[in-house]
Amino acid sequence: MILGVATAMLLLGLTLYRPGAGVALALCLPMIHPGIGADASWLGVAGPGLVLSAAFSRAIVFPGSWEQNTISFVDLSVILWIGFLPVSVMIAESQEFGLMSAVRIVYMSLSFYFTTRLLCYSAGVSEFCRSFMVAMVVFGVFITGLALYLDESASEFVTRLTIGNTYIGLSNYITLALLCSLYVVFYMKATVRGTVRLMALISTPFLFYGMLLCNTRGVVVALVLAILFLLVRSITSRRLSRSIVLRGVVGISIAVVGAIMAAIAFPEAWLRMATKFSDMGDMGGEADIARLDLYSSAISMFSNNPLLGEGVGTFELVNRTYPHNLMLETMADMGLVGLVLIVIVVIGSLLVSIRYQSVNAMFITALLLLQLFESQVSLAFWMNKNLFVFVGMATALHLLHMGPRKPRKEGGKGRRRKRPLSSISNR
Repeated sequence: MILGVATAMLLLGLTLYRPGAGVALALCLPMIHPGIGADASWLGVAGPGLVLSAAFSRAIVFPGSWEQNTISFVDLSVILWIGFLPVSVMIAESQEFGLMSAVRIVYMSLSFYFTTRLLCYSAGVSEFCRSFMVAMVVFGVFITGLALYLDESASEFVTRLTIGNTYIGLSNYITLALLCSLYVVFYMKATVRGTVRLMALISTPFLFYGMLLCNTRGVVVALVLAILFLLVRSITSRRLSRSIVLRGVVGISIAVVGAIMAAIAFPEAWLRMATKFSDMGDMGGEADIARLDLYSSAISMFSNNPLLGEGVGTFELVNRTYPHNLMLETMADMGLVGLVLIVIVVIGSLLVSIRYQSVNAMFITALLLLQLFESQVSLAFWMNKNLFVFVGMATALHLLHMGPRKPRKEGGKGRRRKRPLSSISNR
């Protein structure tokens, strides 16, 4: 009980004083093994509600949070999509199971989305990004080390510290932490101490090793796509300073070299990952065949009721699992209506974040790309907590640039005269 209360106080304190760190900890809590303390499980459930309460408290303490009163099309799409869930429950095969699924989705999406939106307004996008990226690296190292401590073998390690006793949640978090370490080491030179950057640099090989041990193909491909985006964006951007571009290119190159060195240093883990990719190419793995059956089932359910779907939670009830694809799960359960709304949410936020060429916008887009790809090959819908955090960051970034008032910089301090969009985007 004492450990649970202490962790809850830490979560609230971080959210109030280092907003991004509080959100990073809330994302981490469900992956902490119950063996750490009897209160770990309830705290993982209560975490999103705690950070949302802290976000509202911070918004009240800092009245400037409400100066941006513009509502974006992403906000409207989230609200409409949430509003459609009660209708979807009514047509579900089991209304009781559908209600459980709907409550879980509403709690997850609203908590993380609106928490991020409020905190980005009260602290500023830059401050939120800095604290979030640093905290992701710290907590990523923590849960990786904890997993290795709790399990003596890599084969057992992948079943620990995850959502639903699978390794997907852990591998996703570690890979996000690995991407965040690039931001801390190579893009935060002027905003963090050299010791912090050095610690993040030392942590990078350890995080990469943890990602290899998780043996998940999806996160590897997603990380490659995110790094390729950062590389292309750094080289082609006309609004980033040459020093930032150079640091980015050097950092990404070091990351690639580090991956090759990791393959040499840990041949067994790398060989296991390579074997999993080769199984996918031959379609010989049982998991791949089962995944195709789930895809086929989702398409079949969608064809039965293409407009509204079979009702939220129905796919999981019928198949005893989820389809490992965000869009197919939405199509099967919520039909075209739900699919259109969720596409507007995730693709719309990706498009508005990719529009800007600041360092923060680059990494928000990279995080969105990583999580969006991962959501198409694994994770149930209610597991996509990270996705709603990044959507909230992208929406806040867009509104702070495009709102009718621009009283604050992206960092959230000081009053400025109105500037043209081109100059704002260069920050």
